[in-house]
Amino acid sequence: MSSRIGDMRARISLLAPSKVLDAMGSPVSTYSVVPGGSNIPAQAWTTSSTETTTGDYINVVRVQKFRIWYRPVLKTNWILSWGVRKFSITAADPDDKNQFLFLTCKEVA
Repeated sequence: MSSRIGDMRARISLLAPSKVLDAMGSPVSTYSVVPGGSNIPAQAWTTSSTETTTGDYINVVRVQKFRIWYRPVLKTNWILSWGVRKFSITAADPDDKNQFLFLTCKEVA
C-alpha cells in the first residue's frame, strides 16, 4: 500500500449515534455527522469479501480499510459513510507517529 497523500482521494463522513424523537414523541436511534466529520480525505481498499447464499437471497460481507489523518477522538460505535455505502467501524489503529489512523470497517447492508 502506498503512503502518498495523493492516494487519499475518497471522501468519507463519520457519524455518531444519537437519539431523536419521532412524530409520536418516542426516542429513535439515528446517526449524525460528528463535528468536523464530513468530507474527510481517505484512502480506501477492500481487504476481504465473502458471499453467502440463502435460498434466493445473496448476502455479501465486505471488510474495507480506510486510511485517514489521525484524529484523537474516534469511537468504534460510530459509522463511516462513503458515498451511499455505510460501514461499522470495528477497529481504529494509529500508525507509530500518530499521523494516520487505519480504520477497519464492515459494510452495513
